[in-house]
Amino acid sequence: MPDFTSEYSKLRYSSDPACLLCQLRDYVYACYHQLAFLKSQCSRVSQHGGWQACEYGLHVSVSNSPLQAFLTDDPSSKFETHPFDPCDICLKSRVNMGFQKHDLPDKLETGKHISTILTPSCGGEDPLLTLTSYLTCITRRTPRTTGELVSFFHNFGNELHNGSSDLSKLGSVLSSQHGHCPDWDRLKDSDLQVIKDARGSAPPNSNHNHDKDHPNTLSSLLGCDITNAQCPQHMKPINYRAYALYSPTFAHTYLSWTVYLPDRLHESLLKLQDDLENLQCHDSKSKPLHQCDKALPLLYSHGFTPPEGTGQPSLTCYEVITKLVEVANGQPIADLMTAMDTFLYGIRAPFLYTITALWLIATLYILHSLLYRMDVLRIRSHLLTTTASHLIDVKALLAGSRRMLSLYKDVDYFDDDFHS
Repeated sequence: MPDFTSEYSKLRYSSDPACLLCQLRDYVYACYHQLAFLKSQCSRVSQHGGWQACEYGLHVSVSNSPLQAFLTDDPSSKFETHPFDPCDICLKSRVNMGFQKHDLPDKLETGKHISTILTPSCGGEDPLLTLTSYLTCITRRTPRTTGELVSFFHNFGNELHNGSSDLSKLGSVLSSQHGHCPDWDRLKDSDLQVIKDARGSAPPNSNHNHDKDHPNTLSSLLGCDITNAQCPQHMKPINYRAYALYSPTFAHTYLSWTVYLPDRLHESLLKLQDDLENLQCHDSKSKPLHQCDKALPLLYSHGFTPPEGTGQPSLTCYEVITKLVEVANGQPIADLMTAMDTFLYGIRAPFLYTITALWLIATLYILHSLLYRMDVLRIRSHLLTTTASHLIDVKALLAGSRRMLSLYKDVDYFDDDFHS
């Protein structure tokens, strides 16, 4: 077993309580992410791409066990992990497992043993999951990976309304005007409905056919239920339940996420689809997803695991790619992005109009000052409409001793030559 006492001495704790809370959040979140993935893999048989029968232990070779390679962070592992880097937000989840070979038991064990150990702590009433959810909610951890973005919008869309069509407390706060703010920082009922529609209007355990009732929603990607053949699960976010807790106190944070992250969600889904396309595992339309060697590590890097359930291993890579394209380019997400763009336009339009008007006034003032004083357009000359203005004494121009009178007050023609 690892010497945790010596490991504790290597950790650095911030003296700032707020930073310390975020530091705790990062550690707990990374721990839950890795253990949830490990449990998912060890619960799946090898025929479905899992590690249930894979061996691990002191005398197990990494070349014969992908589970051993993953636990010991061996370079041969297809599932890429990184050392924890507090300065890089992209390297805070897929952290190294950190087990040395001498940390593993002398007795030969299999992945099923790990699954048995992790099931109570990563199941329904998981204390680690509860702690992760609360810390994610309190510290308002911004979704980053594709799996986290899907988890946020799928969970958040279900929190805006109660079982009926009535707004929940969170939905009411998001749609209410604040006394100290202009009438800009709130979502309309139509905006809330668009968010709900992007998720899918039916609850997760519904027997509805999502492809028929509301196609191309996030629910059609994540599935309605493990055993529901009408709405199969195509993939599962690793930290899905970590983004299932929301508080009306942080409504402004959720508002900001809802406004600025739909574009990121769309781009991330297309990036995942493009990465799967580049693997060329879809060339054979009947090839199951788990039989594509690089597909599972790719899903892991995006924050997903393969679908769970006895009926899901028949899912092909081609079907996953097709569903990703349908969801990313579907009408629900397009409506969500359009609604949020309209929301931002409503906020920025008065400022854009004001700035445009100010610049226009300033430009006209500068042009007036320059052109009028320089008489480029000869405006001042045309203002002189008297007959005398067009009668010029030619003799006065030619004679050096005669002074030509000016039509302007206190200004004479050739005054410099006259005085010289």
